[in-house]
Amino acid sequence: MLAELSDARYLVWVLQGAREGDNAQARALAEKLSAAVVLKRLNWSWPHILPNVILGRGLAAVDRKMSDSLMPPWPDAVIAVGRRAAPVAAWIKRQSGGRTRLIHLGRPRLPFDLFDLMITTPQYALPDGHNVIKALLPATGAATVPADGLWRSRFSGLPRPWTGVLVGGATFPFRFGRGEARRLAEALRIYQRQTGGSLLVSTSPRSGSEIADILSAVLGSGNYVHRWTGGGGNPHRFILSEADRFIVTEDSASMLAEACRSHKPVEIFALSRWPWALSWPGERGLAAALAQSGLVSPPRNVRRLRDEIIRRGHASRLGVKPARSFTPYDDEWEAIARRIDGLLQSSAQGH
Repeated sequence: MLAELSDARYLVWVLQGAREGDNAQARALAEKLSAAVVLKRLNWSWPHILPNVILGRGLAAVDRKMSDSLMPPWPDAVIAVGRRAAPVAAWIKRQSGGRTRLIHLGRPRLPFDLFDLMITTPQYALPDGHNVIKALLPATGAATVPADGLWRSRFSGLPRPWTGVLVGGATFPFRFGRGEARRLAEALRIYQRQTGGSLLVSTSPRSGSEIADILSAVLGSGNYVHRWTGGGGNPHRFILSEADRFIVTEDSASMLAEACRSHKPVEIFALSRWPWALSWPGERGLAAALAQSGLVSPPRNVRRLRDEIIRRGHASRLGVKPARSFTPYDDEWEAIARRIDGLLQSSAQGH
């Protein structure tokens, strides 16, 4: 629960943009803090397409009429995610006379020294720094079961064990069209023949109706395929809470994090990549200097995250015998939240 303004010592603004996955990460972190939290919804105007090195610390990319107001009293801290929100957060800190602490998730694409803490995960390949925290998985909200028992009743006739299948969609550099959907469906059929039980499939906004159609046709009765529509009921949280094990497509860091936080066995379905996908030379030397300056950011590479999850034993490749035994993921975000609380406390004492 987010703290009420009257119940907390610190005020934190959480910047919310167009990408709900990013928004959810920021809210999930805020919920762990000993602070009052205010969500600030931002909408973007056309300059948001410009690089942050041009936008600098300002509101040029914000549609002021369609966004929440950004006025004093300035918060003790701002939590922001991704490129678009970084100039806004830096502007708020300047308006506060440097008092507001900036907590950034992912790649800000501005100089690192503008931020008090940057929290990153392996897919971003950011270099080390005194203000950089490297987590394994992004923050996610807690899985909750719908109180009305709708999905428990709907799935009660499906035999156990339940395998939750979290399906993403095409996002560069991954390909996810008809061919990939059929390959996934066939892999799920083989998996079910070997393990028994039922498949509870949760698609996402990026999946599209065609992928859901293919999965439904191939998997047939005795399983459930949810078609994401953006409205009505959605069994995603129920599946996260109640499934006995998981299969996740590798394109979504958030879905990988949700599955690993279940402390249940996870297998990852590998997608094909476009051949011209770029790689980053490393996290040291010139590459590190360019990233720290904000001039260049490493390309997002979820496969780095996938490989690190597998290396630590928190998941395995679907259809590939695990190299080591399953190790439940020990969430590091409570410790990160305590560090932020400490930063806010020391800041208050300094003023």
